This record gives sequence, structure tokens and C-alpha cells, in this order.
Amino acid sequence: MSTARFLSLMLRRPLPVLSRPKPETPTTEVIDWLPAKARLIERVAAEIGALGLEYQSAMQWTERKPSVAGIRRIFRVHHAGALRPLTVNWGYALDCVPHRSVKEIKWHRTFATAQADLSFLPESSYAQGIEHIYGDIRFDEDLARVLDICVPRARAFWAQRHDLAAVRGLLALANVPYEAPLRPASDGYAMWRSVFALPFVMAELGDHAALAELERAMISRDLPAEVQKVLREKLTQSLARMG
Repeated sequence: MSTARFLSLMLRRPLPVLSRPKPETPTTEVIDWLPAKARLIERVAAEIGALGLEYQSAMQWTERKPSVAGIRRIFRVHHAGALRPLTVNWGYALDCVPHRSVKEIKWHRTFATAQADLSFLPESSYAQGIEHIYGDIRFDEDLARVLDICVPRARAFWAQRHDLAAVRGLLALANVPYEAPLRPASDGYAMWRSVFALPFVMAELGDHAALAELERAMISRDLPAEVQKVLREKLTQSLARMG
């Protein structure tokens, strides 16, 4: 066979498909959640207890008494859904900020009721993602890795002992959950604030621009008129108290 004929036949043949082998998918093995949760609480308590935080409920730790007036440190392991990995975040619960509970507006000024008004979480998936559907060994390894990363970062953050004015600056940079457009994260962290945090902190600092900020916070939230009225009354009372 001539060289020309050989090359003609070869060019008609389909080229072999070259592809990288797919990474091996971990075998799904849903863990027994109750003993795993007990291990998680024990491990976090060992890391966080020395910082003065106590277990409150729902995988959340906070201060019984605020270390800075009106500002409680808070650390939380968040379970977003049945198959989604757990994530860790930390930040502050603020005595001057209310929250909406069904149709009521309530304060969260005690150890039992404290909830996060400002939260930080690393954007890196390596620093997050405690998997609970790939067996106990993977769960324990992920938990150890994430806490080894997040607890020192939380400790360094709290060491700055932010006062309310500093917290206001952080709130101004933070995203309100479920609102768009998202602002860029700060230094590799995503920051989230509760819906009414910024206007009520502004009011606590005596800034009358808080009224306009509250109106912006209530826009497009479909709040009942009576709820909006209560929020305005509470904000006005805060401003009057601060003079």
C-alpha cells in the first residue's frame, strides 16, 4: 500500500477521545445524626468555652453577659438542609436591635434569646463544609479541619473588642440575607447582617438618619402596616433616649 493511500485511510478514522478520568465520588453514607451532633457540641464547647461562650441551643454558643456593653459574641454551626454540609459563622448579637417573630417585633437581649445580627463566615469552601452524608470518619475530619481554621479567626476578630460605632461600620459593609445585589466580601469573608440591624444601631448612636435607613430596610418586604408602625415607634424611642 502506498504512503498516500495509508495516510488517506488514517485520516478517515475517528480520533480517539482523550479525557481525564473522573474523580472518584465518595460513597454516600448518612451518619447517625444524634451522636454526631453530640460529638460536634462537645468539640466546639472545648474550643469556645475558654473564650467565655456557653452553649445556648441549636448549635449556637453565646455569652451569658456581654463582654462589651450591649454586644454579645456569638458562634454558630449552621445546618442549612438535609443534604447540604454544615457551615460555621461567628459575630455579634446586639441588644439594641429587634427582630420579627411571626407578626410581632421582639428584642433579643438575654442569653436565652440572643441571635446573630452580624455574622462572618469564610468564603473558602475549605474553611467551611462539614459533610454529614459520607460517614462518621469524614464528618469528624471535616469538623476538626473547619474548627482549626475558624476558631482562631473568630478569636482574632473578637480580640478587637468592637464598640457600637465599629459595629456600625461593619454593618454598613454587610449583606442582608436574600437581598441583591450582593456586595463583595471583605478580606475573604462573607458578612451578613440582620434586616433591622443597621438602622437600630444608628439610632443607638443618636444618628437621626436611622429613620430613613429603616424605611429602606422595610421596602419590598411586604411587612404588615402594624409591624411597620411598631418598628417606627421603637426606633423613635431609641432616638429619643439617646437625645
